[in-house]
Amino acid sequence: ALELPVEIEEPHAVHQDVGQFTPDQLTAVNPAAFATAIASAPDHELAEGMASDLRVTVLDEVFRRMSAHFEPKKSKKLDLVIQFHLTGAQNGVNDVYQVVIRADQCIAGKDITEPPKLTLRLDAVDFLKLATNNEKGMDLYIKGWLKVDGNLILATRLQGLFMLPDAAEGEVPG
Repeated sequence: ALELPVEIEEPHAVHQDVGQFTPDQLTAVNPAAFATAIASAPDHELAEGMASDLRVTVLDEVFRRMSAHFEPKKSKKLDLVIQFHLTGAQNGVNDVYQVVIRADQCIAGKDITEPPKLTLRLDAVDFLKLATNNEKGMDLYIKGWLKVDGNLILATRLQGLFMLPDAAEGEVPG
């Protein structure tokens, strides 16, 4: 079973099966420890986790944290709406999230309904790898696992707009 580290009050990570997490515990997971857990988990365990009842909670939390990890200095006054279609849910319905980068700010969530300038379609497992810096967007695109509707050059810049965790280093760059 997929285990994620929890760093709530103690500096060391305690591993816990993803099925035993409460939503409150997921919000306490350290980003670098989460990235390390994603890097070390086999794909079938990640797929099981993304097929579980916690799928939406995990995805909501990743998108919720985007604004905190956004680096406005790198956005160069972008005015961009990105729509993510995340596949792989048990019910076959895509989870749809939007990220709005405007006026050097970033907001993300499910309740945004602006017309997107860029749409990305990928499996939720691949999205977790992308969001935790365990996979590069261009690599996913070349493999055919990431579909892009819109400006491909702009899509290649997206990862650089966020301080992504580094699983190898065990920290989030600042």
